Formats: sequence, C-alpha cells, structure tokens
Amino acid sequence: MAACLVALPLACGGSSPPVQQNTGPSQHALTVAIVGAGSVTSSPAGIACAAANCQAAFAQGATVSLSAAAASGFLFAGWDGACSGQGLCTVTLNADAAVTARFTAAPPPPPPPP
Repeated sequence: MAACLVALPLACGGSSPPVQQNTGPSQHALTVAIVGAGSVTSSPAGIACAAANCQAAFAQGATVSLSAAAASGFLFAGWDGACSGQGLCTVTLNADAAVTARFTAAPPPPPPPP
C-alpha cells in the first residue's frame, strides 16, 4: 500500500491536475536601441532606457508612446525603425517592433566676442 501511495498518479490510476493555459491577451515586444547619449521612456510604463538597449512586452494592440531626452551635451536627432522624425514616437503593437533613438553631440558654444 505504501508503494501505491508514493506512485499514486501512475500506479493507482490517479490523474494529473489540468494544465493551466494562458488565456490572457497575446503580447508583443517593443525593442528600443539608443545611439549616442540620451534616454527613452514609455507611456504606459515598461521602457526606461538610458544609453543602452532595452525591451518590454505589451499587450496585442497596445499603443505605446516613447519620449526621448538627450543627455547633457547632446541633442535628440530623431527616430528610426517603427517611428521617424523628431517628435513623440507612437507605436501600435500588432507585432513585435523595434525603434532606434539617435542622439548627436551638441555643437560647441560660439566663442565669446572680442
């Protein structure tokens, strides 16, 4: 009897608990790459990159807004990938997406007048 209790599911006809399935919405990855010195944050929260690449998963159909902030001595040069231009980047995630934020060194200040 003790052997039957130890191997109850297999030897005595027991059954395994049902497998849990994920019934939530499917998710897609949003990957952000940074070139230069700056940071990118998202709304809703999930992306918070500072001078490195990062990634977050968002629900199918989610609209994610990305904001770029240049580090001291740099300027935001624009978006590449799923966004373009220099304004706010808004991506609707119906598939995985990738965005690159480009930052360039700011020009030096003009010399003082003589």
